[in-house]
Amino acid sequence: MAKRKTPSRRVKRKNESESPERTLRKEGLAAELGIHPNTALQWAKAGCPHSRKSREPYRFNANEVRAWLDQHNKTGRPGRPPTIEAKSLQQAKLALTIEQAQLTRLRRQHEEDKLHDVAECKQRRLRQIQAVKSSLLALPRSVASRLVGRARPEIESILATELERVLSSFAEGAA
Repeated sequence: MAKRKTPSRRVKRKNESESPERTLRKEGLAAELGIHPNTALQWAKAGCPHSRKSREPYRFNANEVRAWLDQHNKTGRPGRPPTIEAKSLQQAKLALTIEQAQLTRLRRQHEEDKLHDVAECKQRRLRQIQAVKSSLLALPRSVASRLVGRARPEIESILATELERVLSSFAEGAA
């Protein structure tokens, strides 16, 4: 009768224990940290704690690697980690982008004739004010003949009507 082979069971030795200090190969570390396996090798060459016997794969302790990453300001993500200078640079870029957007909007409004030249606006407003001044100065001559022999409330009503006409033409922008 042939002997049946029974699967061998590994028996834990007394000095072996399931500790959280397990070591991982580069693939396991990559999966745990969300990095590419080659990144783990690059870190090992840069001084990341690892163990390796000749011709065996690199082995990493995840806790030691995390401590090394914190100490060396590495994140495992592409690019450089954010620094104080990077944050201020981002704020400056944002301010520049906002300023460029405002400038673009102003240029577009100018092209659509929604913006006017400041000097031109001042000159137009000055002409309007001069026209109102002339109308107000001419008011006594233009209404004097209509006011003769009228009662005080009628005179006030005629003057109020004329003043309203002059000021409304100013408000409408007529020169």
